[in-house]
Amino acid sequence: YFTDSTMRMFKDPVIWSGENQVNAERIDIFSKNNQLDKMIFDIDPMMIEQVNDSLYNQIAGKFMEAYFKNNDVKTLYVDGNAQTYYYLEEGDSTGMTEVVGFLVADCSKIRFDFDNNAIYEIVWIGNPVYSIFPMDKIPDTQPQTMKNFKWRGDERPKDKNDIFNRDIRPSRRTEAEAIEQPQFP
Repeated sequence: YFTDSTMRMFKDPVIWSGENQVNAERIDIFSKNNQLDKMIFDIDPMMIEQVNDSLYNQIAGKFMEAYFKNNDVKTLYVDGNAQTYYYLEEGDSTGMTEVVGFLVADCSKIRFDFDNNAIYEIVWIGNPVYSIFPMDKIPDTQPQTMKNFKWRGDERPKDKNDIFNRDIRPSRRTEAEAIEQPQFP
């Protein structure tokens, strides 16, 4: 809808922001002055970030709303049964990191504040319940992916040509002209 600067996405949409995949049943994108203003992720929204080949940070809730400044995400609100699965990493002086723990948190709302497209503050609102497990002590009963988890990394565009590809099909005019035409009196 160009009259109100809104884009509405249906049918299993996915959006990539940096290393984060965000999907929901419906995504509404609002712009103002030719820049992103906010996005609303409705019905089973989930944000996923790949930590390594088999581990994924995950955020889910009933509703998510992201606010932007200069086309960069600044704040993300997760509302209703907000959940976080997050892998804790430790780094050394060489820049190498190691996954050392697993955080599982549930609460009514979560606010994520971003700087340079990276989370710098997380605020759990409404009596959070959380557990932190060392990697070698995660109970077998604790799932490491959420209910609607679906990593779609193979669908991620590598550059703009993956989004705006234009395959020009060869003409079929010669083939069509070769078809015998009916003869009318």
